Amino acid sequence: MHALADQGMQIQALAPEMCGTSFPGRASMIVGRPAAEHGIYGNKIWDESARDGNGEGEFRRCNPYDILTPTIANFAKAAGHDVANVGFGMVRPEDCNVYCSPWWVDDVLNRARDDEPHPTDARWTMQGVQLDPDERIAALASNGIEINIVNPSSDKTAKLSLAMLADQKLIEITAGLASSEQAPDLIMLEIAITDYYLHSYGSDHPLTEWSLRTADAQVGLPMDRLRQAGTLDDYNFAIMSGHDPMRDAIYCDQLLPEGVRWTSEGGMLLVAPRCDDEAKQVTAILAGIGIESWNNDFMPVALRHKLLAFTHPEDAIFCFEKRQ
Repeated sequence: MHALADQGMQIQALAPEMCGTSFPGRASMIVGRPAAEHGIYGNKIWDESARDGNGEGEFRRCNPYDILTPTIANFAKAAGHDVANVGFGMVRPEDCNVYCSPWWVDDVLNRARDDEPHPTDARWTMQGVQLDPDERIAALASNGIEINIVNPSSDKTAKLSLAMLADQKLIEITAGLASSEQAPDLIMLEIAITDYYLHSYGSDHPLTEWSLRTADAQVGLPMDRLRQAGTLDDYNFAIMSGHDPMRDAIYCDQLLPEGVRWTSEGGMLLVAPRCDDEAKQVTAILAGIGIESWNNDFMPVALRHKLLAFTHPEDAIFCFEKRQ
């Protein structure tokens, strides 16, 4: 990755319009527009059509079909280009000529499942799915490339090791496709294991550094294959990443009155109050411990009068969680 940075352009850090979280970040990468326009303003989004046990709307896990604007995959395919998605999240399969689902989709749903299943969850159960009408991925097996994607959730005791293996298999597929005779014009890839190690061990642990070094080596594999094929200069590489440690947490289920509808987004707390009195009560409770209201212009306009946003003070970094 240092070699790519030396040859191209490196940006040390970008400030998002909201406290950055996984799914808004993925959506913004492939859309190029802010969350207020593409509609993915949190890992969970407010859905009035989804009903909880009281017949009310609720926050549910977002999926690729919640993106309101075209993605780079959509634009590229519509323009007649050959598009491959190899495990990148928030991409619709129909926008790709070749599609491998993210290996972590099933794991994310198991770890953060909504209280009740929603019809939209079916669109996230793409674990192990491959859409390859020309059998280009299958053809890689004849060159000795193992194409069966492992499911890290199948063995929790070996989850991190299996996840690293799953990433490696996706890298192998990427390298094989990129150096093949029918190489895609656009390839989207996600190396997800670094996120898992950061969540498990923190940013300063030797195992986290090891995962980052492994990711660096994995990036090098398709570069080497392209170099050997004499087509390295045919591709531009865009690599994006980000992770910020949060050592402290506020347990919202202990702090807020029972029944308040909320979702935590890392350093951002979203609340859907039922009435003005509840909105004032929640705001007062949070203000009492120094938690500030936040401008909600990162949401689509239609939601700004329905949802409240809060974040930590400038001199503190913590996340909003449930006590479990």
